[in-house]
Amino acid sequence: MDFDHLRYFQTLAACGSYTAAAKQLFISQPALSYAISQLEARTEIKLFERTARGVRLTPAGEEYLKHVDRAIEELDIGKARARTIAGGASIVRISLMRVLGAIFLPNAITRFKQAFPDEECKFDLRLGIASEVAADIEEGRSGIGLCSRVGNEELKHIAVAKQKLVVIAPRDHELARKDSVNLIEAARYPQVGFAPGTGLRQTVDKMYSDAGVSVRYLSEEREDYTVTGMVAAGFGIAVVPRLALFDQLDVRCLEIENENNYRTFYMVYSENAALTSAEKRFIEFAQMEVAERGLSNAEMS
Repeated sequence: MDFDHLRYFQTLAACGSYTAAAKQLFISQPALSYAISQLEARTEIKLFERTARGVRLTPAGEEYLKHVDRAIEELDIGKARARTIAGGASIVRISLMRVLGAIFLPNAITRFKQAFPDEECKFDLRLGIASEVAADIEEGRSGIGLCSRVGNEELKHIAVAKQKLVVIAPRDHELARKDSVNLIEAARYPQVGFAPGTGLRQTVDKMYSDAGVSVRYLSEEREDYTVTGMVAAGFGIAVVPRLALFDQLDVRCLEIENENNYRTFYMVYSENAALTSAEKRFIEFAQMEVAERGLSNAEMS
């Protein structure tokens, strides 16, 4: 499929007129009309329908445009990154979980630049949950990931930070009278959990498994703030990172009595990937930091 035809399709969808789109694209109107007809023939989709004022997308065309927009955005990003690398400037491509973007990564970048003041590089960041971070590494969109442990054991894992976890309960819950709780006792109550594929879901499930119990989830959410809100609304209890939000909602925070009461974050990468020189240096720096300083604290509010 001709890449230019996708650009023409985008432009015509935005303009709603062959005349205006052709003018914006600096091509003739017949050339644009032919390109769109070719695209419709190859996709076997009627993309546009005529109106009194020009054209508009069909429902199928609207759906197709969403995917074309994402595909072209990815291609543009890839071209920009490739040009940056080819031009001699080194880039560090990092996919990371949001929790690590607030404190851990900014501090790590600051120390990296202090340690290597002559290292000229640009940091290109992508946010996602743990499974999305792993996919970025596996598919080459990023050279380095920062996330909870992921299932692909072919990826190298370097423990770099940890975050303490607590149990929260509604203030009128019977556990709210306590200051701490064992996970065996906590497992008796309905839970608000994190969605499958998130780093916290893997961590919390393992914590309960290590305690020899399983739990029943009444709700599964992607974000810790949503989980906290569901607990405050009385849907159950939850194991979460400590948040300043606790003070604003009707929840009671309990320390976890079990020894395994925190989650670990890792720097992940593939030894078979084509890493930039700056990415290799950043990985070496992380290993040196852990050896000298131990795991960083990833607490955030």
